[in-house]
Amino acid sequence: MNKVHTCHWPGCDRRVPPARWGCRPHWFALPLPLRNRIWATYVPGQEVTKTPSAAYIAAAKEAQQWIAERELVVENKLPRGQQRLGDQ
Repeated sequence: MNKVHTCHWPGCDRRVPPARWGCRPHWFALPLPLRNRIWATYVPGQEVTKTPSAAYIAAAKEAQQWIAERELVVENKLPRGQQRLGDQ
């Protein structure tokens, strides 16, 4: 039985392949240097062995910190105080 893997963005329950950090919208919401660190530290097969490197874990934690510092509103995927077009 395969375990469902979801996006690592807080509050997102979109299913993603186990080798991916997150869904496409949330992956591209991260700044490029952070995405590059996550990708550079990923070791193929770590999702199977469940043994990510310390560097990958550090990069993933950095992503979570980046998200938390910006206090993004998960359900709207917009920074606080920003409105969707048409909600104005």
